[in-house]
Amino acid sequence: MIETPAAVWLAPELAQEADFFSVGTNDLLQFVLAVSRGAPDVAHLYRPSHPAALRALHHVFSAADEASVDVCVCGEMAADPFFVPLLLGLGARHLSSNARSIPAVKRLVRRLDLSQCQALTKDALEVGTADEVEALLTDKLQAWLPDIFGGLGDGS
Repeated sequence: MIETPAAVWLAPELAQEADFFSVGTNDLLQFVLAVSRGAPDVAHLYRPSHPAALRALHHVFSAADEASVDVCVCGEMAADPFFVPLLLGLGARHLSSNARSIPAVKRLVRRLDLSQCQALTKDALEVGTADEVEALLTDKLQAWLPDIFGGLGDGS
């Protein structure tokens, strides 16, 4: 399980020993961002789109790819269709989520173009704020799948 910053930074070494990685996004992002999702005063700072979170995930996926280790992503990020294109672009090919989210994520994955997701993720890794990542995601998803994401960002 990759759920701590220590595991992220040791991912190249861990990949030499592991048959696969399972990235627990709920705990990993909480520790990377030093924000508890359940603490009302700071929960708004817990953002999967935060550049530090994306760069940590990128490091894990790069290490896994280098060692030919599969990566499964679990947690709320894997269940949220908004973030699935980023995960696919990072290299995720196995997503684990609650049963309620599976049909929507499955439909979305079938409609996305992997090369577009990779280009989106490359761009997202280069911006400096969660707001910029979310704006980039919103623009791309509205353009690619207006029937699903057409109302993002306009209060719909």
